[in-house]
Amino acid sequence: MPLPPKPGWIVDYVTARNVFDSNDNQLINFLVGMCGGAELFCCKCEGKLFADHARLKPPFIEDQDCRLKLTAEIVQRLAALAAMAAQGHFNGKRFLAGDESTKIIVASAIEHDFGIISNRANDRFLTVAEVGAACGVLTLTTTQVKQLL
Repeated sequence: MPLPPKPGWIVDYVTARNVFDSNDNQLINFLVGMCGGAELFCCKCEGKLFADHARLKPPFIEDQDCRLKLTAEIVQRLAALAAMAAQGHFNGKRFLAGDESTKIIVASAIEHDFGIISNRANDRFLTVAEVGAACGVLTLTTTQVKQLL
């Protein structure tokens, strides 16, 4: 695996969807191989989105269930992330109301010592990459992943 050594990686739905819809076979095959090798996961909170996408369902849900379960430890980390945002630890940016996936992805990565693959961008609200960076989680974009292939 050419990515920096981590026990595993998490990809968010928007990033995975965009990769699979782009028809970038090199990156698609790499992600499918990681999922099949139990090295790439999605959060259960986005599991329905993965299951409803025709090209994401087979590798992430059917072939190998790559959904990470929400544990009590992750829930504790969620509370800590919410408190950090309320205290202004993220340059004054806040989580988008109702966007639990950003918090769950980062909390899961922290709990499992995983890296994150995400292209999410938002000028107004917190992204996976911003929260992950503030918490010491290694986060790569798909462009960075491709450069390592």
